[in-house]
Amino acid sequence: MKILVVDDDAICRTLIVKGLEKTSHDTLEAPDGRQALRLLQSDGAISLLILDVMMPGMDGLDLLDHIRKAPYLAGLPVLICSALGNPEVVLRAANLNIAGYLLKPIDLPRLRQEVDRIEEARVRPLADLRETLSRLEVDEATYLQMLAALLEKLAQELPEIKKSCEACDAQRLSVQLASLRGAARWLGAEALADLLAKMSVANDADATRFISSLIPEMEKSAAQLREDVQRLSPLPEPTGAQK
Repeated sequence: MKILVVDDDAICRTLIVKGLEKTSHDTLEAPDGRQALRLLQSDGAISLLILDVMMPGMDGLDLLDHIRKAPYLAGLPVLICSALGNPEVVLRAANLNIAGYLLKPIDLPRLRQEVDRIEEARVRPLADLRETLSRLEVDEATYLQMLAALLEKLAQELPEIKKSCEACDAQRLSVQLASLRGAARWLGAEALADLLAKMSVANDADATRFISSLIPEMEKSAAQLREDVQRLSPLPEPTGAQK
């Protein structure tokens, strides 16, 4: 998981980053809200924001408010790490849909626990199989064939999606993503569907550049889904097996 750590205190940022790197997380750093916003707008792979409240210029809650109003950032998990613990600040943060609130000085083991909790709560690659089969009224073999067909379609569409991103063609990109998003949601491919929904906000050149940064995540999600399909598929009978 790629994590953006935003804090104007360089020592605090370093401690948090070093603590997260012990559990193999990728990290980025920003000393203020404006630089953080630029990173968020250019790197769609950021999956968690660890955010201080008191910062010069754009403070943490102003940044959080801006994030929640941006369609392609609205669902980003945010963990507040701040020395401020007064009820008014905590309530305002809670109303902006934060994932957690930790008080400084930061307890690094507790921070890692919170990060692990947030990561575990992220959307699953596949919805519950029994519920999906019941909803679709198909057997497992048919369902897996449909998932495989979705993955094949995604592989075929991916080169054209990349071309649309390179050309900053938001209208074409929206059309390309729409059918993939619908099929993924219908089949219960939750992680892929949510990622495609996040990508489908393309409406200008800036948005298409943001979406381009998400393509590696889409490829990763498709690879995970392919592994799940292979895991769920019955093993073929050995050649020459007795009937």
